[in-house]
Amino acid sequence: MAIGTAAVAAKTAENVGDVAGKFLRIPVILLQNLALIGILMLIGFTLIASRDLLIVSSPFIAKHAVLFTAAINVIITPIVDSIIIIIDIVKTIQEIVRKILHRSTATHFIKPVFMPLHVEQIRRFFTDLPARCTDYTNIGFTLSRATKAQTNKLLCPLVRITYPVPWMWKTTNRLFGWGIANAVPQGTFIEGATIETEGNCVLYHEDADWLCIGLSVGYLVVEILLPILLVAILWPVTFGPVLRLLYREVVMALSWLGGKLAPTKR
Repeated sequence: MAIGTAAVAAKTAENVGDVAGKFLRIPVILLQNLALIGILMLIGFTLIASRDLLIVSSPFIAKHAVLFTAAINVIITPIVDSIIIIIDIVKTIQEIVRKILHRSTATHFIKPVFMPLHVEQIRRFFTDLPARCTDYTNIGFTLSRATKAQTNKLLCPLVRITYPVPWMWKTTNRLFGWGIANAVPQGTFIEGATIETEGNCVLYHEDADWLCIGLSVGYLVVEILLPILLVAILWPVTFGPVLRLLYREVVMALSWLGGKLAPTKR
């Protein structure tokens, strides 16, 4: 059944009004989930602030390495000793129970061994830390270093096959460039290429600094997890209604166009 232009316009206005009405609920939805959003933001920004404080304090700690080495050893040594005592107690209890029950099986515990830190270790570690982790404030760089060995195998071949089509090549590199090596197909001339950039998805070993990645976890929370949470919370009143609106409008437009193109009876 053909749909008239006036009916299409009226239905479109009605559908847009429904979506706009749902958009008005965004402040209410955000307020309802304010505690969850606030907790995640607090965790993320606290981790970022802790990292920045450690980086900023590194020169001071390196300068006073003797004092900090002594403090770390004084704090950690009793903790390790306590763990060893607990293990000894558990092993003693286990031995008594085993004898009572006449069982020969036993659980083996590995006692932690703590070697006291040396001043030069602390000085060198905190002297190198700021320069070592300077690039890991960029979440793209951090994820790339952490996952590139795996993502290159999955994504790079997909990017490589788009090379003949310039706009597809640019788009796929922009989307997946963080997780792939040079995807230029084998045999293609690359001006100024070195062995590390010769292309064909060959990934040369890039060591990930897992200490710096761990220190940068706050950026992951703020730049990845927080947006995902917001999208999940707001989906029912934003993205979902918009997608349904687009689907309805496409179906209605096709129906209207079909009515216009259908042959009229005489």
